[in-house]
Amino acid sequence: MYKILYNPREPGQALALAGLPPGQQAEVWQEAVERFEQPTAKQITAVRDALVTPSKAAMFTSESQQWNTPRPILDAAIAVLGAIDLDPCCNAGMPNVPATAHYREEDDGLQRPWQGRLYVNPPYDTTAAWVGKLAASHQQGAVSAAVLLVAARTDTHWFQVLTPYPVCFVRGRLKFSGAENSAPFPSAVFYLGPDTRAFAAVFNTLGPIYEVHRGT
Repeated sequence: MYKILYNPREPGQALALAGLPPGQQAEVWQEAVERFEQPTAKQITAVRDALVTPSKAAMFTSESQQWNTPRPILDAAIAVLGAIDLDPCCNAGMPNVPATAHYREEDDGLQRPWQGRLYVNPPYDTTAAWVGKLAASHQQGAVSAAVLLVAARTDTHWFQVLTPYPVCFVRGRLKFSGAENSAPFPSAVFYLGPDTRAFAAVFNTLGPIYEVHRGT
């Protein structure tokens, strides 16, 4: 499985991230790069201090890699899909996705078959693996339609894999279910399925819709 990577090139940059858990280092680095492109150690420290406060620290733990989907996103997904047959990466505890079937962490959803209509909110430290399986399952016809919620990491390879599909860039920062604060990153929702008009009609209330139009 792939992990979110960061690549500080100067000792000061690495020092500004020292002492943080790996997932937290990655999020702070990503945010600093988005804001400053080539952040200095001082700028990274400012981002770290802004994001990693006691009230937000829990959002960066390994457990927080599975953040429960906010209700407006779920309602929109159900409106587009009609119903959800499978949630392949179910949150811990009581499922908040009303799917017919759920794969929990102990079920290892990446190794299980995916079929029907899916809602996918993958753990954010292994997004690439989940995106790869979803795209392959859809292309093979096993997944008839899916709604996928991810961080809007446009610079990643896995995000480029999704560019053939329509996407909604969610306005603002989502406040995930059960979290005290909004996420420290922007979010995007992709649709893999036959009814792109329905997706656009429903999700345009949450943010602008973009779709690649290829010439004939």
